[in-house]
Amino acid sequence: MDRFFAASSTQAQLAERNNATMHLSTEVVSVNHSDKLESVTLRNVETGEEYTHECDGIFVFMGQHPGTESFAALLDLDADGYIVTDEDMTTSIPGVFAAGDVR
Repeated sequence: MDRFFAASSTQAQLAERNNATMHLSTEVVSVNHSDKLESVTLRNVETGEEYTHECDGIFVFMGQHPGTESFAALLDLDADGYIVTDEDMTTSIPGVFAAGDVR
């Protein structure tokens, strides 16, 4: 894709790291290793260009969207649209709980 779909707060946290690289419109062609990871070969899906990126770790984060729009008028949501809960998964309405990818 030509943009990230992860929560904006997650994107900001990653962008601030000096030991991580974010790649748009990219697919993995190969993971290159012998006894351990050495590099990854990537392809830009828009241009077809392939390039090798030396690395010692790969973390794939596909992104997410909580899909909570229908609850916006009922429950407290954070800036990224996730339902706000306490440690017991209780929402802003007593008896209504949220679990999983929406919180």
